[in-house]
Amino acid sequence: MKNTLSPLLLLCLLVAMALPAHADSAELSRLPRASASTCMSLPQGIIVRSAENDLQCQLVSGAGIGVQSLLDAGVISAVDLWGAATVEAEVCFAARGRLLFLDAATSPRQQLPLAYHLRDGHTCGSIQGAGTALLMPAPAAQPVAPAAIPVVPVIPDPLENLVEYEECWVVAQYNLFYREKPAGAILGLVHGGWSLQALARTDNWYMVKHGDKVGWISLHYSWGERECN
Repeated sequence: MKNTLSPLLLLCLLVAMALPAHADSAELSRLPRASASTCMSLPQGIIVRSAENDLQCQLVSGAGIGVQSLLDAGVISAVDLWGAATVEAEVCFAARGRLLFLDAATSPRQQLPLAYHLRDGHTCGSIQGAGTALLMPAPAAQPVAPAAIPVVPVIPDPLENLVEYEECWVVAQYNLFYREKPAGAILGLVHGGWSLQALARTDNWYMVKHGDKVGWISLHYSWGERECN
C-alpha cells in the first residue's frame, strides 16, 4: 500500500515552505532606504550639482542663517546642504556676488570664504561638507577712470623667495590679466570684484587658483581678504 500525503498535510508543508521568504521580505522592508535628493526642488535660480543621490537641500533665510553680522551685510540667498555621507557639491546662484560657507562641523559654525567663478550669469563654487552656502554682495571694483588707475611696471619676479599661504583670499580691484608666471604670457582675464584663493606671493604678484588652473595676478591691483599678511 502506497504512502500518500493527505491534502491537509500537503497544504501545511506548502505554507511552512513559504514562511522564510515572507520573513525575509518583512525584514527587508524594515531596512533604511536612501532618501531622494531634495536639491532638484530648490527655487529657480539656485542650482546644486552632486553625485550624491541622497544629498538634501533647503532654502534658508533669517533665523535659519542665525548670524546677525551676515544678515546686516546683506545675504542675497542661502541654501542648507546635508544628508549625504560625504557632502561634495557645486552650488550656483543666479546672481553676481561672493560665496561664504557656514561649516556644520563646528559650533558655532565657522565662516569660510569659498573660491567662486562666474558661469552663464551664475556665481558658482564647490563645497565639501554639510553646512550653509551663502551668496553675499560682491566687493565693488574701484569705480575710477582709466587715467586714474595707477600704472605699475610689469616685473618678472624670481620664484626663489615665495611666501606661501594656507588661508588667503584676494579680490581683484580691476579687470586683471591672468598670467602663467610673474610677467609671463597672458592666459585670460580676471574680472574686478572676483575673489580668488592665493597660494603664494612674490614682491609684485599673487599666485592664485582660477577655476582648475593656477596662475598669477598683480599684487598691486588686488587686496587680501583673509590671512594674507
